[in-house]
Amino acid sequence: MNSTGDAPDNNPGDDVCDTGGTNSQGATECTLRAAIEEADASATVDAIGFDMSATEPGHSGGIWTISTTSGAYPWIGSAIDIDATTQSGYAGSPIVVLDGSGLSSGEVGLGFSATAADSRVAGLSIVSFPDDGISSGADRVIIEGNYVGVRPDGTTAPGNGAENVAMWGSAADPIVRDNLIAAATDANVTATGTVTGFVVTGNTIGTDLTGTLALGGAQAFWTDTAGTVRIGGSGAGEGNVIAHSTWDNIQVAGNNSTVTVLGNSIWGGGQLGTDLEAPADSGDGVTPNAVSYTHLTLPTTSALWRSR
Repeated sequence: MNSTGDAPDNNPGDDVCDTGGTNSQGATECTLRAAIEEADASATVDAIGFDMSATEPGHSGGIWTISTTSGAYPWIGSAIDIDATTQSGYAGSPIVVLDGSGLSSGEVGLGFSATAADSRVAGLSIVSFPDDGISSGADRVIIEGNYVGVRPDGTTAPGNGAENVAMWGSAADPIVRDNLIAAATDANVTATGTVTGFVVTGNTIGTDLTGTLALGGAQAFWTDTAGTVRIGGSGAGEGNVIAHSTWDNIQVAGNNSTVTVLGNSIWGGGQLGTDLEAPADSGDGVTPNAVSYTHLTLPTTSALWRSR
């Protein structure tokens, strides 16, 4: 795609991304919306690359902002690889922003239906959507290298209106890795329904990349899925940095069968570090299974608790 515009595709399904207009360079315009519509009309995995000029509206200081002005993006129903690391100038952190501040209530940033298995989102900053930043019920979806709820400067965090990243339904084997995720109105990352095989590794959640700023979110991670979840890991770079939630940093609600919390740095939550609710627990206060690490008296700047 080659435009910060938001126009739809002129003829979805013809294998040509074309809004019928032109971009700032006078070329056939392909917006992200049009690319999603065209790719979603295909039965095979489609890769959406980014090739926007610095003359595009919404470009400033090496950052391209795509403002959604035509309503929510369509829910994605087939495999799509949205890869903003392909934008010229990318050097390891997002330089393309999806901004949903112009939308009304109930609209997500990028939504993946159950039929969108094997999709991927990489290298985007996704902020200010009224509902979830990313919402997926599909198998094997990968969310990696994004700033969700945080702008490209890594410190400005408008968040998103519900969860930042939500996995739901019967999705199997989704992966959320190496993202900066913060400032969700609700939980920063969630798993509900019967999601299983969910792996959350290498993320920084609730703080900036240096671990010094409180960017927050109601909770870092919340789950009541009946399936398996792994938060962190024993391998190099698999642990998450999890901090500064308004409530518990991690809450495992009663329906869950197997959650592994391993190799993470967890601190600074407003209530509990990790709350393992009994099935009948109301969710209020300290339960018999609650792990009350954030009740320790610790220095305010650099003290960490590492989960084992």
